[in-house]
Amino acid sequence: MSTTRTLRPEAECATPVTFAMHCTVCGAASRPDPEFEAAHDWATQHLDGNPTHTTYREVIHRHWRAS
Repeated sequence: MSTTRTLRPEAECATPVTFAMHCTVCGAASRPDPEFEAAHDWATQHLDGNPTHTTYREVIHRHWRAS
């Protein structure tokens, strides 16, 4: 008999979803923040100081629950 498993975002977790941006050119990264705008602002400021750093990776931390 097979058991059906589910995986869902954790609704009861006290830790919020956080966003960060990671520069794929130099490895620098923003701090995780619950507001995406903070990560976006970090990336644009990083680009201002480093005009050749044009590629970034978004990092999202979200808690999940399996059942």
